[in-house]
Amino acid sequence: LAYFDYDRIYQVVINILSNAIKFSPPDSIITINAEIKEQEEQQQLIVSIEDQGVGIAEKEVDNLFEKFVQSNSPDNDTGMGGTGLGLAICKEIISLHKGKIWFESNAGHGSIFIFHIPLKQK
Repeated sequence: LAYFDYDRIYQVVINILSNAIKFSPPDSIITINAEIKEQEEQQQLIVSIEDQGVGIAEKEVDNLFEKFVQSNSPDNDTGMGGTGLGLAICKEIISLHKGKIWFESNAGHGSIFIFHIPLKQK
């Protein structure tokens, strides 16, 4: 049995997916992967969302999950505004599920956001 708040995890996926769409060129590929793996001595749900977008500038990496942080890079100027809360909310939801969220990015070459949560609480 899995113990997690389906609606909140769905919200995390939608937030990350929305960002991937927002910062990717039209007709580019966004890959979503979900799997269950044994990690840290228990089963984990691992989800990754990878895009072919503009990536994240080096100067923005450290604060990306903070509240009200939005990209200031001209490469990221899609004309689609936001509140700067989406990734902060994602981080909080994953943290409350005793999980981890992180990303890997190469400016100009896209990003991959990954999170995992335990399927059973210890």
